[in-house]
Amino acid sequence: MVVVVSDLPGHEAKLKKVSVRSCTSHIATCVVRDFNIDPHRMVYLEYYPSSTYGDHDQHHIPVKFDAVDFQWHHRKAMHPKWTALSQPLHDMVAGLIGQTE
Repeated sequence: MVVVVSDLPGHEAKLKKVSVRSCTSHIATCVVRDFNIDPHRMVYLEYYPSSTYGDHDQHHIPVKFDAVDFQWHHRKAMHPKWTALSQPLHDMVAGLIGQTE
């Protein structure tokens, strides 16, 4: 089972800006509970879309996927550890969700 999570797009004033990364253990725990997934058979990925910054958007940050591994204790995710996906896996996942550059 592959789970891909991402921050909400946009900058809505009504939404408190909380990143997926800061809540990753809680999100993974809820996904396992709500969808009855065996956590040891789940690949948990964080997705960060490409973005630009600078006065004239002259700087570019490419699409990024991070795999997150957890220690599981009583079906609760703890101690997340992030690793970048290898380029072939990154390209495959990006293609599957339609986020190629």
